Amino acid sequence: MSRHTQLCIFVPEWDNGGVERMMANLMRGIAAHGITVDLLQNTRNDHYLEDLPTGIRRVQLEADKPSYLLDKTRQYLADTRPECLLSAKDTSHNLALNAQRSAGVDTRVFLRFASNISQKYAHRNALKRWWIRHGLRRSCRRADGLLAVSQGVADDIHTTTGLNVQTLPNPVISGQLHSLAGEPAPHPWLSEHDIPVILGAGRLGRAKNFALLIEAFARLHRERRCRLIILGEGRQRERLLRQAEKLGVSDDVSLPGYTDNPFAWLARANVFALSSNWEGSPNILVEALALGTPAVSTDCPSGPREILADGRFGPLVAMGDAVALAAALEQTLDAPLSAGHLKQAACPYTLEASTQAYLQAMALT
Repeated sequence: MSRHTQLCIFVPEWDNGGVERMMANLMRGIAAHGITVDLLQNTRNDHYLEDLPTGIRRVQLEADKPSYLLDKTRQYLADTRPECLLSAKDTSHNLALNAQRSAGVDTRVFLRFASNISQKYAHRNALKRWWIRHGLRRSCRRADGLLAVSQGVADDIHTTTGLNVQTLPNPVISGQLHSLAGEPAPHPWLSEHDIPVILGAGRLGRAKNFALLIEAFARLHRERRCRLIILGEGRQRERLLRQAEKLGVSDDVSLPGYTDNPFAWLARANVFALSSNWEGSPNILVEALALGTPAVSTDCPSGPREILADGRFGPLVAMGDAVALAAALEQTLDAPLSAGHLKQAACPYTLEASTQAYLQAMALT
């Protein structure tokens, strides 16, 4: 008897980022409810996919040229006819919609948005921004549902398209979080409790604005001994190292690169700092709070204000303001909120809460 697939999660370019980790969590949560799930990929990348439970099937499209990807996706939909398809990245939404239409199937297509589109493309010229907005409106009107990871992202998509958008929390907090956080300290500074450590994490690019964090850290460093660790890789690595050297703090700034387990770092840091220009719903901020680590964030669109509850769970500072960020870091080091209080902020982002929200939004039972 052939297998009936209820949900296809579509992430053709599976990488090692936050979207992939959230989809790996979500698949496990949905499969635990007896829903059959296919993960549709075009890259043989196993990040976050170890020991998948029964009920989850990985399907490789094996399109060796981008031009073949539409046909391979169309063929999968025609052969499998899943009830729903969840397109997890905005870069794949048009492909998913075009494949569904050309396959002639009644699969319901849901588009998930995980970043603030307006901010993401704000640096483009006016004509390019118009084309992006125009294309977004056209594609969204063809979807069966629009899903956003935060209210700010939902508002942004609604403003652009005029369509209803549902806000669903990311499945950030799974059973693995605390066990991974308990692994040995991954950096010698995290074992030296006499000097506080500030932690940042993410791709070293324009969105995360780690240059602002280093500038704020240098200001704080003039007032007290402290250290800064920034996890992640990206184009700005050498620029950030040069900035730290120019500001005279290179001995107390470490950029150790990418890690599969940021939780062991988060659990031991004195403060987590988010310095972004834009976000969607920063999972790493939720994870820090879930582990009881105090956090400071820029008030960027979108997500930090919602997660920190207007400052109840940590200070929010204006984007680009190094003076305010340094002051917030100092305040948090001097008077950190209790771990018990901080953990309350993570409650809406548990795997079960998110799974239930997605099942309801896609009418899967």
